[in-house]
Amino acid sequence: MTDAPELKPCPFCGGEADFESVGMDSRTVWYRVVCSTGCCAGSAPHETCEEATVAWNTRADTITALEAENQRLLDALSVAMKKLTPGIPGDSRAVPDWFVACAAVQCGLDDDDGRVAECLRAALEGE
Repeated sequence: MTDAPELKPCPFCGGEADFESVGMDSRTVWYRVVCSTGCCAGSAPHETCEEATVAWNTRADTITALEAENQRLLDALSVAMKKLTPGIPGDSRAVPDWFVACAAVQCGLDDDDGRVAECLRAALEGE
């Protein structure tokens, strides 16, 4: 398939994707996109490579949107941190416990076991 549309990387492992032809019956061939690393990700069968590509690439775009939203939230936390802790030098990555707890509550996160606070602290401290 030399004129195949460009495929985005696997949304799960980041590996290369490729087309696979699927025989639906003796006269019909459909196409799907699969991850070539063996992580088992793949699209449903489609009548054309173009349809399979749209399905695969739309799925990959969702991951990109989530990454962008995560970065936006990290940036917002950074701004909030600077406003809430004016006495801490700007290059300090130390995050007060009260800030982490407040961030967890403001985000509506349940933190009974302390994992949310641990993740927030790691994100804020750049770990």
